[in-house]
Amino acid sequence: MTDQYEPPPQLNITDDASTSAIWRRWLFGLWQQVQGGLVSDFALEVVRGNVTGIGGVNKFGTNLAVGTSFEDIWIQGGTWTKLPAATTLDVSSSNANDTVAGSGAQTLTIEGLDANYDELSETVDMNGQTPVVTTGVFLFVNRTYVSRGGSGFTNEGDIYVADDSTAHTSGVPNTAAAIQSKVVATQGQSQQAIYTLPAGKTGYITNAWIIAGASKIVDYELHKIDHQAQTNRIIIEGEETNTAFNHIYNPYEPVLEKNTLAFEAKITSGTAEISAGFDLYLVDN
Repeated sequence: MTDQYEPPPQLNITDDASTSAIWRRWLFGLWQQVQGGLVSDFALEVVRGNVTGIGGVNKFGTNLAVGTSFEDIWIQGGTWTKLPAATTLDVSSSNANDTVAGSGAQTLTIEGLDANYDELSETVDMNGQTPVVTTGVFLFVNRTYVSRGGSGFTNEGDIYVADDSTAHTSGVPNTAAAIQSKVVATQGQSQQAIYTLPAGKTGYITNAWIIAGASKIVDYELHKIDHQAQTNRIIIEGEETNTAFNHIYNPYEPVLEKNTLAFEAKITSGTAEISAGFDLYLVDN
């Protein structure tokens, strides 16, 4: 723990939004400095909701069969395709028991962003293999999970969240590019190392990790995609063989509002299962 603290900003105390944001960032830094003293665990206080204006995000994903071209690390596999515009979504399962009165998943909660990049959450009553259309209009889907189950406690089939323009066969979207999230049978939650920051918030990545198996040589990249400036930057990359790698950001890596973080990987031959993820603080601007 340091004996010296950064002095407070020399600003007039006003209700001005920009001034408030500067003070909040200073207080965030101060909390970090004293976490070994006055505060026993800063991250714990954040998730308990005791630090105003700061939240935490944990993202993880798996791709069961990464090939020799770069693919996104998400359970659907292949390349994630951004929705061209905000739209309602179809929610369906490959199993008829995932229905509001069934033994599998009864409701599914979708967390994402609307057309203005504002946070949007909706809970949908499942109807088995028959698609249910959301009321909300989504531009991005960050996470989906079973929020109520039947006697089986989890989803019995693969649950898909997709652009409602696609048709379905036995609950499975016919167009793979339309799929925005997938919950594999019995898993209860999506697994996608992809996350778009809401409007009015800045992210600070604390760490990023990847696990490569099957004795394969894996090339990986974490991308920061700015949809407003239309830029795509690599913020970490490397090569691993049958091992786990964790990168600690010190100082933290900032990510602006309305940016998407996405992990990608490829291997030199054949296919391999790869998992990856990252953690970040989400701070009100």
